[in-house]
Amino acid sequence: MKDTVQRGPGRPKGAPAEDPDSAIDVIIMRRQDAEADQREEASRKARRAFSEHERKAANERAWAAHWRLMARNLQQRAGECIEKAEQLERGRYW
Repeated sequence: MKDTVQRGPGRPKGAPAEDPDSAIDVIIMRRQDAEADQREEASRKARRAFSEHERKAANERAWAAHWRLMARNLQQRAGECIEKAEQLERGRYW
């Protein structure tokens, strides 16, 4: 029977026995690293989206303030034009 079955090389004498859980530990550590990278990427995307939203909102507020100012100026000028037209109709200038 010894002639047909040959044993593999195995581990050398005096070498520590391989821990059967070490391969599983490596897989778990790689998975944890991948999950940490995914969380970091998601956090980075969320921060970027938030800052982009804040920038757009500030830009919209600035434009709204600008157009409110323009509308006030136009209303004031329109009021002045209406007053001048009324004065002309009354004959004050002519």
